[in-house]
Amino acid sequence: MKKTSATLIGIFVLGAVALVIFGIVALGAGRFFVKHPTFVMYFRGSAKGLSDGALVVFKGVRVGKVTDIGLQYNPGTKSVLIVVLAQIDLGTITGPSGEKATMNFFTGLIRQGLKAQLQYQTFVTSQLLVDLDFHPGKPVRLVRSNLAYPQIPTVPSSLEKLSKVVENLPLDELVIKLTNAVENIARVAGSPELKETMKSIGREIDELRSLTRNINENTGPLVADVRGAVNDSRKLMQNFDRRSSELIAGMTEAAHATRSAVVQAEETLRSIEQGGTKETPVSYQLMQTLEKISEAADSLRSLSDYLSRHPEALLRGKKAQD
Repeated sequence: MKKTSATLIGIFVLGAVALVIFGIVALGAGRFFVKHPTFVMYFRGSAKGLSDGALVVFKGVRVGKVTDIGLQYNPGTKSVLIVVLAQIDLGTITGPSGEKATMNFFTGLIRQGLKAQLQYQTFVTSQLLVDLDFHPGKPVRLVRSNLAYPQIPTVPSSLEKLSKVVENLPLDELVIKLTNAVENIARVAGSPELKETMKSIGREIDELRSLTRNINENTGPLVADVRGAVNDSRKLMQNFDRRSSELIAGMTEAAHATRSAVVQAEETLRSIEQGGTKETPVSYQLMQTLEKISEAADSLRSLSDYLSRHPEALLRGKKAQD
């Protein structure tokens, strides 16, 4: 058998490596060899959970990654800042016309209020990421730096704000006050005065229930009596209306009859006078009597008219203005 030539094997291996390299360059379009611009960010507080390679997102879209994390200590103020370097892939951001973002375009976004903030990537693993977003109402906090990288302003995270609030709380004083309050509640709850007060309240409630029960029991007969009185009043008023109507009708009829008699007597007297009979005491008295009867008939008619308009006057009498 012929031995395989080592030269041929070497050529084959080199060709395979060249094909792989060409494929990487062609498929990646040179992305693996493009150097993205680096930005620096200074965070206050704790960066626990942030590591090299952590995501940098803009509105939830990955635009870069963290490349380095360090500390900067200021002896004068005894403060520590977290220095974070991150590479931003400007190719993931485009302008209104679809053009790729440039450094000038990105720095313009920073001037418009773009800031960085540490946020949890997942609460389960407590991993942090750098979130880029617009915070136009927040003050721009820039740190003097000797680094040659452009700086992205930062804002405190929600966790950092909560930590500051907790740090400013007088926890010792709150614990003492809470302990005293619990002791006072326990002391009052076990005091004889409170027990006696609760018993007194219970007795008052029992008396109130008894009073309510008595009212419910007596309400039925009372309502029945009231209803009976109302029915009697209605019957009395109906009887009064009927009797008053009969009385008024009788008075009206009597007035008409009296008036007719007067008219008849006047006609008789007038016939006597026309017959030539002179005036005598009898005729004079007859005239006087007829006038009085006529006045009585008028009064009776007036009374009948008034009672027809005000039948209640039979009970309460005539008012002064009537």
